[in-house]
Amino acid sequence: DIIYEYLYMRNEEEYVRRVKEKFFVKDGFDRFPENITLLKVPTINDPAVVDFIRKSVPDVMSVQGTSIIKEPILSMFPKGILNIHGGLPKYRGTWPMFWALYYEDFDYLKASLHFIDPGIDTGDLIMEKILDLEPEDDHHTLRAKYLLEGTFLTVQALKILAIGESL
Repeated sequence: DIIYEYLYMRNEEEYVRRVKEKFFVKDGFDRFPENITLLKVPTINDPAVVDFIRKSVPDVMSVQGTSIIKEPILSMFPKGILNIHGGLPKYRGTWPMFWALYYEDFDYLKASLHFIDPGIDTGDLIMEKILDLEPEDDHHTLRAKYLLEGTFLTVQALKILAIGESL
């Protein structure tokens, strides 16, 4: 994280804003819809999250960019917890696109969807997609691309689960 902060995040606010606009702010959709419940907590394992899950009784959860999920949350979803990640299986943990670029491991510039288990990004891989690379791509644009592709993979996985099939 220290290397990332030093190399990539110095004076990057304007650049990051432009990347967000290019990939995520389209047709005026730049905020969370008002009809969706938004629960703000200091950590994913907060008791308020456990209580919310118990009351909602969901079959599956999908996450991206969360801290390590612990019990009892790990076992509260009959169909599992899906996680969008980049660079698997080699680049587990934080900043996978940075490390794949740093080591020139271009085969790991991909969006992955996997199940969460007690380890750190060690759950079974569900599906993945190699990212389309462009000459101007960097860590920020590749992160945006894997988030978008990972979202499409998540939708595919949820459709499969909705018809009663296994992943």
